[in-house]
This record gives sequence, C-alpha cells and structure tokens, in this order.
Amino acid sequence: ADLTAPVVTGVIDGQLTNSNVTPASADTDIDTVSLTKGGSAVAGYTLGTAINDEGVYVLTVTDKSGNFTVVNFEIDTTAPAPVSSPLMLSDGFKASGLEVGATVKVVNAGDTAANTAVSTATVDSNGDVTVTGLTTVTFYEVFVIDAAGNASVGLSITTI
Repeated sequence: ADLTAPVVTGVIDGQLTNSNVTPASADTDIDTVSLTKGGSAVAGYTLGTAINDEGVYVLTVTDKSGNFTVVNFEIDTTAPAPVSSPLMLSDGFKASGLEVGATVKVVNAGDTAANTAVSTATVDSNGDVTVTGLTTVTFYEVFVIDAAGNASVGLSITTI
C-alpha cells in the first residue's frame, strides 16, 4: 500500500516570500490539488502554475491512496511604510507608526537597503523603534524592511 504523502517542491511550508512561487510535484499519482487564498478556494489551480498574488495560502495535494501534503505560505510584496518624522537623539532616533516586527536599517548616505548596516533595530509590538549607535555627526539613509524582505523607500537623516 502507498503510505507516502506527495512531495511538493517550489514552496516550503511556513514560507514567507516577496516573490512568486511555483508549487510542483514529481509524484505521478496525484488525485486532487486544492489551493485557498485567505480562506477562499482558488478555482482551477494546477501544480506547476506560478502563484504571484499577495496573500496567505494553503495548498493541499492528495494522491490516489489518500495521502496528502499541506503547505502553508504567504506572499507579501508590499513595502512597509518608511520612517517619517523621527525624533533625533544624541546617538540615534526614535520613530513610531511602523510595521510591527520589521527591521529598521540604517546605512551610510547614498547606500541602498542592500548595503551593510551601520545600525539596526526591530520594531516593537506597538510599532515603535529606537535606533542607537549613530555616534558621529553624519548623513545616513534609513530603511524599514519587513519579514518578507520588502524595503521601504529611504529617509535621509543627519545625526545631531
């Protein structure tokens, strides 16, 4: 008897990504494929078709013996809101109204979010962050990067 659940490739259970995914399976005895987005069925989805719309998905792949694999994943392509109106401190700044759990990354002026950080801090459960470690009076660029890797537009700041 077949006791092996289908192997699904192209997406990982629990994955959070900012790009499309293309679930597939090399198993030859697939019976049903079910995809939901935000709890609603996605009609007519077939394995091997790219999924690129933002949302929270559940993919269930069942073989002819009733074995199944469930893959939960999320696609997030929206950049978080940038830092605005930071309260400057002697060694950094405070900001509020940010995406909870995002990372605030400070880089040298002219750099992008991909460059090496001068300082980073995580936004707390209230949407607040305090960034420290900016000890010299200089120009910086500040980005907010969410868990999916989306970066906000930069904010240029000058430390005091």
